[in-house]
Amino acid sequence: MTADATADLLYDAAATVLLIGDRAGDLAAATRAIADVGYRSVGTASLADGAAALAMRSGPDVVMVEAAGIDPDAAAHWLGPIDTLVRERGIGAVVSIGTDPADMDAVCAVLFGRHVHHLVDPTHLHRVGALGTAGSTRTLRLHDSSRDADDRLRQLNAEVARFADTLARLAGESDRPRFAGQVRDPSPGFRSERSAPGATIDAALVRDTIRGRRMRATHFAEELFADPAWDMLLDLFAADLEGRRVSVSSLCIAAAVPGTTALRWIGSMVDAGLFERYDDPADRRRAFISLSDTARAGMKAYFEAIRRAGVMPA
Repeated sequence: MTADATADLLYDAAATVLLIGDRAGDLAAATRAIADVGYRSVGTASLADGAAALAMRSGPDVVMVEAAGIDPDAAAHWLGPIDTLVRERGIGAVVSIGTDPADMDAVCAVLFGRHVHHLVDPTHLHRVGALGTAGSTRTLRLHDSSRDADDRLRQLNAEVARFADTLARLAGESDRPRFAGQVRDPSPGFRSERSAPGATIDAALVRDTIRGRRMRATHFAEELFADPAWDMLLDLFAADLEGRRVSVSSLCIAAAVPGTTALRWIGSMVDAGLFERYDDPADRRRAFISLSDTARAGMKAYFEAIRRAGVMPA
């Protein structure tokens, strides 16, 4: 086979990407990432026309949406049909958003799930890694950073599985099958220990725990104690006790890690059955995250256990 023929084969085998966005700078950055990961662009469409452009194509393998600065009022109208199409076709989606909480909530209220790779204010390597992961089931050649992204996702899944097992045991679900290092759909069965008569968990104690964890950053580098899963569990548990709802963007702040990392954790915790996501019935631009029954029971059991033991919460 000639060199030209080999090049044509690799080009034809490469995953295809439909690019959707409005801002020239973001589109240029995305186009560069598509080229560097070895994928092939099959066109560009505006946010308003993205769903129509996707509907007219039998492919692509990946949809890349540059949604930073999106009009929150139009997000559901523009992105909703895209989400429906990528779900129906089993297409991976890479969605870049800005750091504005309103934009983050508007996008995540529509485009969210295991088929979506969220990037918050991404660098070039973030785009390349997410593209490589989203299209890895199709392409024959991947950039090294995509393999790094796969490794990070496997590590994340293993860590979330560990949290799921721990909370399940605390909630009295010792007979529930272990996750064995992979995030799976939660089993429908649920059984929790009954609290001691009259026992209550004070939301103030949970908030004090969160404040104490934040104070560590005044004495040590924040990265040394990064623990987004536990920080989010604490924040959601406190909000649950207070009767408050927590938006996606607020939970990202509580995670105390970069937005891209926080959204990846949220997605994995939803997949593991620890978090539940639900729409705001009064505002289509926002979605909320809450603890699942299993996670809630596990958190109650944890705080009751440390109270009985007379130790400080971590």
